[in-house]
Amino acid sequence: MQLLFRKKIILAALLTWTSISMAEEPLTKQEIQKPSEEVKEALLETKDHRANTNYVALLNYSPIDLLIPSKIGFTLGLINGPEQTWEFEYLKGTVSVPFIVEDLGKMTDERFSLIGRSYFGNNSFNMSYGLSYFDFSLHLGDKLLNRVTGGNYPSIDVVQIQAVGFNMGFGNRWVFEKNITFGVDWISWSQPVSLTKKNSAFLDYATNQEDRDDVEKAIKFISYFPRLAFFKLQFGMSF
Repeated sequence: MQLLFRKKIILAALLTWTSISMAEEPLTKQEIQKPSEEVKEALLETKDHRANTNYVALLNYSPIDLLIPSKIGFTLGLINGPEQTWEFEYLKGTVSVPFIVEDLGKMTDERFSLIGRSYFGNNSFNMSYGLSYFDFSLHLGDKLLNRVTGGNYPSIDVVQIQAVGFNMGFGNRWVFEKNITFGVDWISWSQPVSLTKKNSAFLDYATNQEDRDDVEKAIKFISYFPRLAFFKLQFGMSF
């Protein structure tokens, strides 16, 4: 009896749902397309929003960014009409796991950039270009340091490399209602060209040739390796 009663309840529910569904009018093609059209219109208003604002402030997250990924930072910019912006960008990443040479310690990668961003008549697609200053510091691991004068050493655990170079990239940046701004730099390239500082007291004290070679190898690699970045995300406000 219980099983028969449950079947009757389920059947009644199905009949009720079917009758309601058949009574409702199906959505028209225009009603289906309306949300997507509204989104499209909002995206196409980016150029107009840009024309009516003067400044932009953004938070940045660069998940795939050499040499050290998952950089975070910020952008402050001057909007020079709908076709161009001039920006200052700061990014920083830190990692404690050696990935260039064994026995290297904590690494910090900072990048300061002056960026021009041109739209060439486009709504959101843009090309960026400019100059970058690179500041990379590397703390040597204990294994390397303990082999220098039996562990009795001055402050020689830091290798610091600073350089200047250029940057360029391609991306999209949208401005929505209330000037909420979202951007993606799909690919960007920052390239050190000229070293301004290369400091490693460790090389002056190290007596083990293999250790010296390892540190020199790391310095050469860091100094001029291309800083490629993919899918750098930006979120903030224009005003």
